[in-house]
Amino acid sequence: MGLQRYDKGTLSPAKRRADGTVVAEAHFSRSGTQTYANKDGSSRVEYRPPDEVSAPASLDSFKLVPVTDDHPPELLSSSNARQYSVGSTGNDVRADDDHVIGSVAVHDAKTIAKMEAGKLQVSCGYECDLDETPGVTPEGIRYDAVQRNIRGNHLAIVQRGRADSARIRLDSTFRIDEPAPSAQRKDIMDLTQALAALATAQEKFGAEKARADAAIATSTAIKVELDTLTARHDELTLKFDAADKARKDAVDAGPTLVRARVALETKAAPILGKDFKMDGLEDRAIQLAVIKAVSKVDVAADKSADYVSARFDAAI
Repeated sequence: MGLQRYDKGTLSPAKRRADGTVVAEAHFSRSGTQTYANKDGSSRVEYRPPDEVSAPASLDSFKLVPVTDDHPPELLSSSNARQYSVGSTGNDVRADDDHVIGSVAVHDAKTIAKMEAGKLQVSCGYECDLDETPGVTPEGIRYDAVQRNIRGNHLAIVQRGRADSARIRLDSTFRIDEPAPSAQRKDIMDLTQALAALATAQEKFGAEKARADAAIATSTAIKVELDTLTARHDELTLKFDAADKARKDAVDAGPTLVRARVALETKAAPILGKDFKMDGLEDRAIQLAVIKAVSKVDVAADKSADYVSARFDAAI
């Protein structure tokens, strides 16, 4: 960033808050030409193009900057702002035709007293890059350089700015004294109304919260029911999968089982005779019948399938 510059501005009629703070909307600066003094005593004309003055970065740089009583001897920063600051600009800085507009709040009682005594002009302190290329404005005014990349630093309340239009206008409604009893009464009535509005808002909030709680309870019950149904579905799915596997296994094993049954009946028929009905009998029953016919013994019921098969093979 290059040179430090100052510019004029105007403020709308100021208003006083209950705590004594003065608040007003200000014309911080404007586009166009400004005349500055050179070190050798001569003067120079610098042009502030509208697109530079109203650039978003330039406007943002004037938001929430310190307000000072006269220009400080140095640029302000976090290390020295407390020493010089008597207030602050607002967060609503914007372009308005060829001006930059924003709100200003002055908190310092001594500065406010000076304002009432006639110290009503403002001057904007900022930095900029200086393009030394001379030229002529669209209005036909010659200039020596162009200000670019304008960045705000502070806004000063001064005895005399660079133009008489740079003033804080104090009208008859602006007084630095205690509120009249009627005004105090109005404040009390406003507080009563505010408390009533607060009670209404709290009642409305309570009703909304009750509805929200009921909705949450219903949602919780639905979730429990959904979880229960999901568990039942999963259990039935497992049973179905097991039954389906058993069916497929049975189908796959069918030909093998048929061949084994045919072989069993073929081996047993010569021993049991044609009058022995094997239809409907299990394989074990047929094997036991063969063992009894050959060995004349009854195999105990607790004998394993392997034992019965071995005795059957021996009998055959």
